[in-house]
Amino acid sequence: MNEFEKRLLHLHTCCDGRSKLVSQIVVNDPDLSDLYHFSITDFQRVTTSTFRTLNVLYDRLQRSSIDSLLAHFSHQHIVPLIFSHRDYPPLLKEIYDPPFVIYVKGNITYLHESKSLAVVGTRDPSERSYRLLSQLIPPLCKEGIMVVSGLALGVDGYAHQLTLQNGGRTIAVLGAGFDHIYPKQHRSLSQGIAQNHLLLSEYPPHTPPAKWRFPERNRIISGLTKATFVVEAKKRSGSLITAYTALEQGRDVYSLPGPIDDPRTEGCHRLIQEGALCIHDANDIVNEFVLK
Repeated sequence: MNEFEKRLLHLHTCCDGRSKLVSQIVVNDPDLSDLYHFSITDFQRVTTSTFRTLNVLYDRLQRSSIDSLLAHFSHQHIVPLIFSHRDYPPLLKEIYDPPFVIYVKGNITYLHESKSLAVVGTRDPSERSYRLLSQLIPPLCKEGIMVVSGLALGVDGYAHQLTLQNGGRTIAVLGAGFDHIYPKQHRSLSQGIAQNHLLLSEYPPHTPPAKWRFPERNRIISGLTKATFVVEAKKRSGSLITAYTALEQGRDVYSLPGPIDDPRTEGCHRLIQEGALCIHDANDIVNEFVLK
């Protein structure tokens, strides 16, 4: 890691991974040579962030060192990957706004897997969805298709669990730092994924969950994969945000149809009407990966 990359990592960690803030500072100080000489007034001049945010950033930059930060990451088995790093995911580099830095725990080779599928859906799925996922995920694992999801309650967590149970591979993309696993019910699941698979976040470990961070991380779930599969989604949901983000990224979208009188399937039907591939069984997904 060269000096610029160290300064970039330090900046990114000290500002809780705020991409816009990092970008504004880098634009005005491309090699970050003045980073440690900036006053709060200087930061106010080149960014649009609040005084409170900039005050926290300034304080952290002055009180911490990049060497102690790297030592902490190493102790916690956290690998920070700058955009220029050889292990930064190639698919993620292709999206419009990839993170400057991602933080990972686990098997880094997963980041280079192109045979990957995002599986997303409601936090309150029907029994039908659980049953269909139990039929769909095992054949995907058998075909070597890696499952990427967001560790949330409902569809996300169940997709991870089924993948683990069927000897597949999975990546969990968090909406907070590693010190704040959310939801708390999935702490044990996250530990299993970190040990044998991969946990990923664009947020430094100390960053707590916030409502706006979850929609922001959805672009990473879709950005790591060739296609996004929506299992159940209301007409306004985070899963639809992920699906439309996937389309903006030039990736495929698959959707699982359901009962027309269930609000949890309205989003899926809307996607199918707009051109998403209607999924009847696992072969529909497998064939798409074989053909492409």
